[in-house]
Amino acid sequence: MARVRDLGSLEALMLITHATVVPDGYGLSYSIGDNYIRWTITSLSKTSGEFKKYLLEAANDVKAMLDRAPVEVAAPKAKL
Repeated sequence: MARVRDLGSLEALMLITHATVVPDGYGLSYSIGDNYIRWTITSLSKTSGEFKKYLLEAANDVKAMLDRAPVEVAAPKAKL
């Protein structure tokens, strides 16, 4: 099932289907917005809390890296 929502400047397509493929694996769906990432984790085992912990840690590491990156200023457009 797919849903399209108009969020102003953002057209979002949310895919709501995900599942664990192998008995000892995980299913992971995600949705990315202007200021968020939303995950849904599925698992046939009880270790999804540990997976969530490391996924959050990795996301925070990426956010910290992006926060430290220099901001590029766009060059002025040529007047034609």
